Amino acid sequence: MPGLLRFLDLPDVTALAALRLLLVQQCSSDALFPLAGMQDAVAQIAVGYKKASVRVRFSGRFDDVPHLFSRAMQEEAFAWLDRHLKG
Repeated sequence: MPGLLRFLDLPDVTALAALRLLLVQQCSSDALFPLAGMQDAVAQIAVGYKKASVRVRFSGRFDDVPHLFSRAMQEEAFAWLDRHLKG
């Protein structure tokens, strides 16, 4: 929706889809984004999922790496997808 970000931040918009499964992977040594902001975003999303009574459908993870999608993160993501999509 045009103009929505004037009223909501991206974590708020993400939490609107709280009935869906969501894995968020962050890099705690990312020089592009402040760690505190990433932690706040993950916490806000978790609150939205908790309010929707589906907290177990959200997973927010931090890896101590710079801005990248490491092999370990890829393996975690594929395992998460397998677990949730294959049952």
